[in-house]
Amino acid sequence: MKINFLGLPDSPNPQVALVPLPFEFTTSWLKGTKFAPFEILKVSSNLEFFDEETLLSPHEVLGFYTEEIPEFSSDFEKALNQIEDLAEKYAQKRLFTVFIGGEHTVSFPVLKVYQRFYPGIKVLHLDAHLDQRDEYLGSRINHATVMRRVKELGIPVFSLGIRSVSEEEKEVLVSDGDAIIFAKDFIRNEEFSLRKVSEFLGEGPC
Repeated sequence: MKINFLGLPDSPNPQVALVPLPFEFTTSWLKGTKFAPFEILKVSSNLEFFDEETLLSPHEVLGFYTEEIPEFSSDFEKALNQIEDLAEKYAQKRLFTVFIGGEHTVSFPVLKVYQRFYPGIKVLHLDAHLDQRDEYLGSRINHATVMRRVKELGIPVFSLGIRSVSEEEKEVLVSDGDAIIFAKDFIRNEEFSLRKVSEFLGEGPC
């Protein structure tokens, strides 16, 4: 199935790609993350094209391309491999690519590929949870462990907006506390928080 972002036709020379990833294997609360790409693309046709800050319609300047919504295997490992294949395809194209999940786990196979193409890549992780357990519900690769797996790839992670931490993750607060900003602290000192984020990102790819 193919639903184009903003309802626009694909550009023949795109600089921006949108890749839907309807992946759902490890959700532990509400189900339905696999439907998110379809719903996001569907409602995007109701958005305005015009950007009030640049006074331009970005799609006219950049050109957008939307990948078809893939059908993932019912096998967890095979589905992860399918995501890696899609990530490889778009990393090779060197487009500015937005991957639309799906559960948080999709970040791991995508970043596993992208670090080969963009050495020094960093992750700004916007979430209410750290997602740095070592294991959750008998699995080492899932939505609650994904950022730990990403860090094990050697990719630096900065978490912003955190609201709660599991007891298992308390070691992360000690070892990587400077790379974590809780939601309450961001609200108290937004300027300081954004400065820390900027210092973390530097000039490298993220």
